[in-house]
Amino acid sequence: MKRFYVSIIVAAFFSVSCADDGAFVSFQGPEESENGVLQIALEGLEAEYFKIQLYPTLPTTPDVEPYFASECSLAKRGFGLNRLKTGKDYVLVFEAFSTSSCQAGSRVGYGVRGGIEVFPEGVGNAIYYVNVNRSGDITPLPVPGPSLSAPNPPISCVSDGDCQELIDCPDPAECRFVLSVACDSDEYCPDGTKTMQYKLHPAATCNLGFCRLTTLFPLNTQTERVFHLAASSTEGDLSIIGGLASSGIRSLVAKSGTFDKPDLESFSANTGLFSHLQFDRDLGNSLALSSTTMVGDNLLMIVGGTSAISADLVGESIVPWPWASKCTHTECQLSEKMWLVDLDAGTASQSELPLPIATGQVVQIPSVDGKPRVFIRSGLVQSLVQNELRPGREAWICSIADDMTTDCTPVAETSQRSGRYMATGVCLTENDDGTCSDYLVLGGNSEGTSFAEVFSITEEGPVIYPLVPLEGVPDTLFGATAVNLNGQILVIGGGSVHRNADSALLVFDVNLTNRTIAGRAVSLSDNQESQLERIFHTVTPLAGGWDLLVTGGLNADLKPTRSATLIRVTEEGISILKQWEGLAVPRAGHTATRLRGGLLNGGIVITGGLNSLLGSPSFAEGAEFYLP
Repeated sequence: MKRFYVSIIVAAFFSVSCADDGAFVSFQGPEESENGVLQIALEGLEAEYFKIQLYPTLPTTPDVEPYFASECSLAKRGFGLNRLKTGKDYVLVFEAFSTSSCQAGSRVGYGVRGGIEVFPEGVGNAIYYVNVNRSGDITPLPVPGPSLSAPNPPISCVSDGDCQELIDCPDPAECRFVLSVACDSDEYCPDGTKTMQYKLHPAATCNLGFCRLTTLFPLNTQTERVFHLAASSTEGDLSIIGGLASSGIRSLVAKSGTFDKPDLESFSANTGLFSHLQFDRDLGNSLALSSTTMVGDNLLMIVGGTSAISADLVGESIVPWPWASKCTHTECQLSEKMWLVDLDAGTASQSELPLPIATGQVVQIPSVDGKPRVFIRSGLVQSLVQNELRPGREAWICSIADDMTTDCTPVAETSQRSGRYMATGVCLTENDDGTCSDYLVLGGNSEGTSFAEVFSITEEGPVIYPLVPLEGVPDTLFGATAVNLNGQILVIGGGSVHRNADSALLVFDVNLTNRTIAGRAVSLSDNQESQLERIFHTVTPLAGGWDLLVTGGLNADLKPTRSATLIRVTEEGISILKQWEGLAVPRAGHTATRLRGGLLNGGIVITGGLNSLLGSPSFAEGAEFYLP
C-alpha cells in the first residue's frame, strides 16, 4: 500500500484540456449547457484511489445531496471537472482510499475546502489548497515554511504587488505555484496557453523591502495563544477566544486584538477555513484560564479568567503557573466577569461574580421556573477586601434571565470547605437534557484538607460536601483532567505538588450514598505511564463514547511534548490503543476541541499552546487536526 500524504491543490483554470493526456482523470459535471471548469492537481497524494463531492453552497444539514459526486477512481496526477455552473463558494470534499471499492473502512484521508470559485472556460485563474487529513492520525495544517517566510535568495520588493505578480516559468518542475494562463494576442502559443508562476505567493507581502509570507490564514490560525478557550457550535463552527499571546519577563500576558490581527478566530467544519470572529461587543483581554460550559446547544458561558500569569525559573525552563503576575493594590489580573456568548447570533451579554476568579469549574444544572442555571466552583480567587490571591472556597448558583443577565447566590457555608485551584471536575449524574445533578471536584487542595467534594441537587436544596477518602486516593493533585466515560471516572495527568507532572492515569469510584471515594492506578508499562504524566495537556472524548485522545502537555521534565495517546474505555477495562509522537510541534496549554457538526463533524481541532520554555516561553505555530 502506498503511503498517504497530506495535500492537494485545486486550481480554477480556463481549460481542462490536460485531462486528456492520460495522466489526469476527467469528470463530466451535471450541466449540459454550462462551461464552468475546475482542474485539480493531486500534489503529493500517494493514496491509491479517491472520490469527490462538490456542493454549490455550504451544506446546511448532513443529508444534503451533493451537486456532483464522482465514482471511485484511480488516483493519477490530477483530475479535471467540467460542465459546471459558474459561481462562488463551492465546497469540495475529497476522500482518499486504499482500495478500489472506496469503502468507508478503507478511507485513509479526508479533506474539505470551501470558498472555491468556478469560472467559465476561457477566464479565471485561482489556486486553492485542500488539507487532506490522515485517518486515525493528527495532521498539521499548512504553515509557510522558510522557503516562503524567509526565501533564499531574498526577493526584493517595493509593494505587495511585486511579490504577487506573475512571472515566466521556464521549468514547471522548479516553479512556485504554476499556473496555465491565456496568451496575449501578440504571443504565439501552440494551444493558446502559457505557463507562469507567482514571484513568491499570491498572498505574500512586502516587508522591509523583501517579500515574505508570514501566515497562510485562512488555511491556518493567525494568532498565537496559550491558555485560551475554544468551543464548537452544533453547526461545527469553532470559536477560539482569548488566551495569553506575549511572553514578558517571567510572565505571560494577553494583548488586545487589532484590526489586522484580532484575538478572536473561528474555524468552519464546512469549509476547512479560519476567519476573524466578531461579537457585538468587546470581551476584553482577561480570558485566559477561564472556566466554560455550554448552556443548551449554542450558548457559551465564560467565567472569570486572567490577563497575565507568572512564570518562574525551574531548572533551565521558565515554567508558567497561574498566580497573577502582579498584584499590588488594585492591579491584580483576575476577572469577575461572566459572559454569555451566543455562538450562532454572535452576541455577548456580561454579568459579574461577587469576586474575581480563575481556574475554577462551571457546569449547567437543572433549571428552575424555566430559567437555565449553572453551578460555579471557584479556583484561584482575588479577595476585594484584603486584595490577596488565594485558593478559593466560594461557590455559586447562577440563574440566567431572558435578557441573558445572571443572578448568583452563594452555596452553603464556606469556612469548612477546602480552598482549591488548578482542580479538576466532572459530572457524575447527567440528565437527559444535558444538565448535571451531581458534580465531582477533585484535587487542587492544600495537603491535609479534603481531596474531593461533591455538589448535589437534593430534595432539601443544593449542597456541597466532602468525600471520605478510602484506598488509592492521593493527598492532592494539581493540573489533572477528569472525564466520565461510560460511568468510569478517569483522571489523567496532574502533579502531587505545584509545577509537577507525576501522575499518569487514575480511576475513581464514588459512592454518593456513603459519601466516599476510592481510587486506583491503572496498570501501565513504564513507557505508557511516562507519556501520560502531564500538566497543561488536553483530554478530548471522541464521538461514540468509548475513546479519549490525550495530546501534548508538559512532561515530568517540564518540557512541552508532541505526544498523543488514544485510550479506550469499555466494560471490560481500560486499554491504550495507540501512543505516538502525533503532534507536529510540542504543545502545552493548548486546546483540542471536537467539532459538533458540519462536514468535518467529529474531528478534533488542536490550537495554540507553548512549544518551548527555554529562555522565555515561545508559542506553538498554527493548528492541527485529528481525524478519527
